[in-house]
Amino acid sequence: MFKKILSNGVYPDNPEVLNRKIRTSNLIAFSTIAILTSFSPLFFYFLHPFDMFMFILFYGTAVINFPLLKRRKYMLGFTMNIVMAYLYFIWAILAYGWEANLQFYLVVMCLVVVIFYDNKLVIKGFWLATIGIFFGTLFYMRGRTGILDLGPEYDELKHNVGYANLFTVFVLVCILMLFFKNENLKYQKVVTEKSAIIEEKNKEMLDSINYAQRIQSGLLPSKDELNDFYPGSFLYFNPKDIVSGDFYWFHKKDNVTWIACGDCTGHGVPGALMSVLGINLLNDIVESSKAHEPAQILESLRAAIIKSLNKDHKEEYKDGMDISLLKIEEGKTTLTYAGANNPIYKISSNNLEEFKATKQPVGLSHEMKPFNQVEVGYTKGDHIILFTDGFADQFGGNSNKKYMYKPFKEFLVKIIAESGNAEQSLHREFTSWRASVEQIDDVCVIGLKL
Repeated sequence: MFKKILSNGVYPDNPEVLNRKIRTSNLIAFSTIAILTSFSPLFFYFLHPFDMFMFILFYGTAVINFPLLKRRKYMLGFTMNIVMAYLYFIWAILAYGWEANLQFYLVVMCLVVVIFYDNKLVIKGFWLATIGIFFGTLFYMRGRTGILDLGPEYDELKHNVGYANLFTVFVLVCILMLFFKNENLKYQKVVTEKSAIIEEKNKEMLDSINYAQRIQSGLLPSKDELNDFYPGSFLYFNPKDIVSGDFYWFHKKDNVTWIACGDCTGHGVPGALMSVLGINLLNDIVESSKAHEPAQILESLRAAIIKSLNKDHKEEYKDGMDISLLKIEEGKTTLTYAGANNPIYKISSNNLEEFKATKQPVGLSHEMKPFNQVEVGYTKGDHIILFTDGFADQFGGNSNKKYMYKPFKEFLVKIIAESGNAEQSLHREFTSWRASVEQIDDVCVIGLKL
């Protein structure tokens, strides 16, 4: 029965925090009814009109709390409980005098206000009202007896009623403490259960992403494969998340080697899906001989991406990739390059030369212009650097600013001149730069030694 009373107005679709407030309001209303009922013999014995009117008013207010909460009039029910409690305090002090010991109810009310309201200004307002009521009644009743002055012969009764009130406050505080202890145990149980569910879902998700990473890794060429093509080359690949929106691609057909470095829209799972699409489309275009030149391949790749993603609405320009693509033919001293927003660098004898890309992505864009391609002459021992924007755009350093491209170029020239382990040098520089700052994007840097 008591559990049913506490659950009045509690609904499964309510937030648990709100349901806790509802149960608290029911407990206070029930306690108020119980306290007034226990003191009712006094009210009916003296039969003072003022006393009887206030008794009926407060008793009725406590009873009304239950239908209000059942009809989801929560804030009205909460506020009525608190306001009536303050009025009950003022009435009792005026009626019985300061010796009634009802001032201790105010301590309970300060606690209840914190439970019912989330707004700090409202809480502070009630606390200020509590202080004002306390000192206001204390000042007013100084030297005065209560309205219900029963005479000296009832002094002992007044003292006993005061002690009873004090004991009632003590019991009420104990009930509230036990109630909230029980509520906290319930809440902790719910949190533990939900945490276990979240942990299980998180494990399932991580397992799926890790499996996706294995699939993506299977599609990406190995670092050894790059060195098989061009000994002394290096590859620094550092995804922001487990899977990457950056990708690299090597392909050899007859006497032609194709090398690409791409940066797909987004990172993580969405970027990884785009990278898988890009790798498969590049393989299909080159193997089927649909295009023979880098610019033509990028044109075919753009058309295939638009078709694959069913882009029927021209106002959508989000999905696609930035990419640099090289074609290197055996026996030649030039290579052919085409890029979509991704330039390349050539480092020769400690000098760096930049080759610009076409300023558009591979995908839908506002101006669907043809991709440009250039011939890049080289000599044996030169390096061609293909990269995405993740390294240069990373925040870090003393001022928490981007690394930027000028220092990136200088660092590339430095590590190539030192002829050390370029991949380790890039990793040390990147991690040292960002320090505790979160990595903001995938990173891919390919150093091709010709």
